[in-house]
Amino acid sequence: MQALVERNKLVLAEFSVFGYPTPPDIKERAENILGARFTGWVGRYWEELDTSISGEIPDWIPHLYEEKYNKPYAFSGPGIGFFHDNGDLLIIPERELIHQVPIMETEKELAATLGVDPFVRYPFWFEICEPDTAVRSLSQFRIYPSAEAQAKMRALQIPTFFPAVLVHRNWKTIYFAGDFTDNTVGMTSSHFAGITHFGRLFYDNRNVGDRRKFFWEWYEPFVSGTIERYMNPDLRL
Repeated sequence: MQALVERNKLVLAEFSVFGYPTPPDIKERAENILGARFTGWVGRYWEELDTSISGEIPDWIPHLYEEKYNKPYAFSGPGIGFFHDNGDLLIIPERELIHQVPIMETEKELAATLGVDPFVRYPFWFEICEPDTAVRSLSQFRIYPSAEAQAKMRALQIPTFFPAVLVHRNWKTIYFAGDFTDNTVGMTSSHFAGITHFGRLFYDNRNVGDRRKFFWEWYEPFVSGTIERYMNPDLRL
């Protein structure tokens, strides 16, 4: 990444660059290049927290929860989990959420320029970073907890509003603080010209956990628009 920056090339980096197993010295160098400070917190929305129903909950989560809180892991239904690299964790079930899925908010003017949805559901892994003064936070993740859940988050110093996309002023480094590329989008349709105009046909808008909506309404147009402007300096953001 440093070599690319020195050659004035575009660097796109994404979720989990800073976490284990990245060595501390490499983590610090990456943070300096990308203008982000990793707090140690990661999180995710699940459509189903019950491990007997969902196969997406890693085994270590119930074990860690029972060890940390000294009581059985007995969650079910949708919810959001937060996990720190020091072993802290917090599970917020649907009944403690005003809006069950995190929302990613993008600056309205930029969203209009790139053709992305300024408010889009983000139902997958994210991390909590803090920006330094050299970068601009173009998009933010927002969690909508109840007063009870917000108090729990505050006790663990988990914010309800934090950066999702961090960009250097010259648009030469872009950091996505979420696992944006992990999508259930097939490669077959990518061969068809103009396929992006039919994105809405490929996801179920009623299913809040369908990550394909995020892909078609935000990720694909943002990355395509960014690369187009990088290749054509006359197009400014």
